[in-house]
Amino acid sequence: MTEHTPGPWENDNGVVAGKDIKDLTRPSFDIFDVSHWHGNKEEAQANAHLIAAAPDLLSACEAIAHGMKETQGFAPNFLEQAIAKAKDIK
Repeated sequence: MTEHTPGPWENDNGVVAGKDIKDLTRPSFDIFDVSHWHGNKEEAQANAHLIAAAPDLLSACEAIAHGMKETQGFAPNFLEQAIAKAKDIK
């Protein structure tokens, strides 16, 4: 499995870039331009914010799952499924 671009990611008016991207105008696979996706501008901005938060959300879910496994012996199935979906684990 290919790893995702490490966070943090930033949203710059609908263009989301990984931490190694210094110039958002430079074409790269590490840039996700959601500003021109179908839908209205507010929806595009909401999507960009969610995409930019993705690495932090994944890390938080993994930390919570790990802590729950250590203290309770298991993590909720929905949490494990969200982590697997983010990592494209079947």
